[in-house]
Amino acid sequence: ISVEVARWPTRKAMKVRRSAPDGRNFTRCKHRRAGVCVCTWSIGILMIGAAVNGQGLSAFLQRETHASVGLPRRAAALGVVFGTGVVTSAGEPAHAFKNRVVPLKNEAKSPGKKPDYLGAIPRKEGALPDLAGCGETFNCFSSAATSESNPVRYTPLTEKAHYVEPWRFSKGGAAKAFEDLQEVVQAYQPGQRGIDGGGFEIQEANPELRYLYVQFESAKKGYKDDVEILVRADASGEGGEVRVRSASRQGRKDLGVNAKRLNNIVEALSKLDGWSAPLLTNQLFPDYIRTNSDTSDTGSGPKMMAKDKSLVSMLKDSR
Repeated sequence: ISVEVARWPTRKAMKVRRSAPDGRNFTRCKHRRAGVCVCTWSIGILMIGAAVNGQGLSAFLQRETHASVGLPRRAAALGVVFGTGVVTSAGEPAHAFKNRVVPLKNEAKSPGKKPDYLGAIPRKEGALPDLAGCGETFNCFSSAATSESNPVRYTPLTEKAHYVEPWRFSKGGAAKAFEDLQEVVQAYQPGQRGIDGGGFEIQEANPELRYLYVQFESAKKGYKDDVEILVRADASGEGGEVRVRSASRQGRKDLGVNAKRLNNIVEALSKLDGWSAPLLTNQLFPDYIRTNSDTSDTGSGPKMMAKDKSLVSMLKDSR
């Protein structure tokens, strides 16, 4: 079995024969097609052997691709598809959320790596469990952005630019608030305001910690964003606050996605009795608006960010 991979020429000599670290010849540029060097990777016998050993085709391809010289990222980026499986940019089968608004296509996805600092944990010795803050990029909001417990601190202006005021509840206690939050998240409509067309999925709902972790996905590129919610009761036992974090895993901006997602949840909570949650507005986050309206660096930013109170843009989810 042979897999043909189109590789853009980067050397003067188009006919190249390379060897892997184990000495096995694996590529040979045979001819050009419209300026592209077409290479053949013969893996027939080795693939059959891998299947017999129980490794599975996708596992074998991932191992062999990353072991090859000059080929791995190119092959993965092309989203090589065998059977009905879809290969992500990391070489793993793509997972589609059940509530995505459009069917999953046979193309590479770029979910990004899940950050290892997520969770409701004490950020320093003796501190209460809390969410992570944000970095310096304008694709993150967090109620813990200005927390003194954060292991990494930034300038006050930088931290304030990512700080989201905690949501508050005044009736029913923390357990009821956690139930309300789960219901609101489960009722979230993928594709609202042109975002999160890839759907979402609750990854963790811990009633003891009153911690909720949700992954959202963009429709086209398969980028994943992480949303965390942590409920804290006050001394009265009736009310308390909700700390929230919504952040993209990749890039330096989000084209307004995290703001529109949080505002949708805020609008739903505000309809419930005993809840108060402020919207993210252009006035509160001018640096975020300016960065996500600037198309000079990548050309992929929004062409228009509507100047309204709820920070709703005219941009569709192009990620």
